[in-house]
Amino acid sequence: MSLRSLFLPFLFILPSLLPAQKGYHIRVDVKNYPQDTLFLGFYYGDKQYLKDTAFLEKGKFVFKKDEPLPPGTYLLILRPDNTFVQIHVNPGRQDLDIRFDAIDPINTIEIKGDKDNTAFYTYIRYLNEMRPQADSLRKSLEAEGIGEADKARIEEELKNMNDEVRHFQQKLIDDNKGTQTAMMIATFMEKSIPEFKEIEDEKERQRLQYLYFMEHYFDGLDLSDERLIRTNFAFNKIHDYVNKHTVQIPDSINVAIDKVMKALENNEDAYKFFLVHFVNFYAKSNIIGMDAVYVHLVDEYYSKGMAPWVEEEQLEKMRKNAESLRPILIGRIAPDIRMQRRDGSRIALHEIQSPYTVLIFWAPDCGHCQKSMPKVVEFYNKFKDKGVEIFSVCTKLTDKVEDCWKMVDEKGLDSLLNVVDPYHLSRFSVLYDVRTTPQVFILDAKKEIILKRIATEQLEEVMEDLMERDKAIREQLK
Repeated sequence: MSLRSLFLPFLFILPSLLPAQKGYHIRVDVKNYPQDTLFLGFYYGDKQYLKDTAFLEKGKFVFKKDEPLPPGTYLLILRPDNTFVQIHVNPGRQDLDIRFDAIDPINTIEIKGDKDNTAFYTYIRYLNEMRPQADSLRKSLEAEGIGEADKARIEEELKNMNDEVRHFQQKLIDDNKGTQTAMMIATFMEKSIPEFKEIEDEKERQRLQYLYFMEHYFDGLDLSDERLIRTNFAFNKIHDYVNKHTVQIPDSINVAIDKVMKALENNEDAYKFFLVHFVNFYAKSNIIGMDAVYVHLVDEYYSKGMAPWVEEEQLEKMRKNAESLRPILIGRIAPDIRMQRRDGSRIALHEIQSPYTVLIFWAPDCGHCQKSMPKVVEFYNKFKDKGVEIFSVCTKLTDKVEDCWKMVDEKGLDSLLNVVDPYHLSRFSVLYDVRTTPQVFILDAKKEIILKRIATEQLEEVMEDLMERDKAIREQLK
């Protein structure tokens, strides 16, 4: 039976209060397990790793080393299907006797040497008893044709059951203060959010409730605890705070990440893990505008020496990447570039007077460009009378520029404002980080970047949405 859904948090104990212990010694007696090998694994962030292997000797599996285990959540992994039993490993209490039946580990497990594990499995067994009752009531509540009286009765039963669970949780916390189990329960107990009844405006009440929820989100979870990184719940807890509960705009995400990293700064392993996780996550993000989070992380952490594990060569690459992204972040004024028309006359991007400017980089040897640029013409013909201009930049240089004009003729692109820069005097490919084509930027009347790197096929839909948004804003300001 797998225990994959269980959560284990951490226990913080001052090192000076811990009994001396040189290493770990874990003895495991498993009934109804015909295999001769047992593995010891552990959580690290969002993944699991193997730590040790024990072979059956005199009816038991023994894990023993002179070096103590970093505390946290560990897994006794059973062959051949890799189901596992979770245990708490605490500092100074790593001499454990464990016994369970492989057929039903939750109800049979006994762990001597640490009351934390006893409390944990007491809690899990209790939840397993309550869950079928709650599921049955919810199923009845969703049944077709249920009357109002029965509905009210079932809702009252569910409320009473919820109160009973909360009472059980609180008693376990009070009876096991300082244990990992107490921390786990406190972390995941449903938060009591004030109703703010004194506030008449419903939207304002909801805003205050959201702010309260975010302010108390980590109540019960000590982010400075060294065990944090070796749990199977901390990663999701932190990731969800940043990526689900925080408003998904770069400025808000940056504030949320900074709050997390500040709380983790004395927790070396967790600090390193989450900083690397966030920078990789936003470096790879396909969501428009999230490169601003990557730039923030490089600026505020990596460039300021807050990631000493990174080699200088890699650090320099990250700095250069951030510098290339910085000028074209959403909300920035687009870099001005002076280009050349077909007749040799010069024109700069910022000379375009239009409520919206679509800046597009393309190349005649780009297969996608050959298919999409005629559709850009169709888009322009539909929106040119609605305040949209297109600054169409062919990226070819020197003697290849002729290929640009050839494609303009062949694909009927002559209605667009087509420009080139044969000798790359404007440094457009550097300023706009043009590594592939087509690349699309939408600018407002002030040449501020509204959107970027959208597909040409999305132009019509996106532009209609932008115009509707701006119209609504103008109406509100009247």
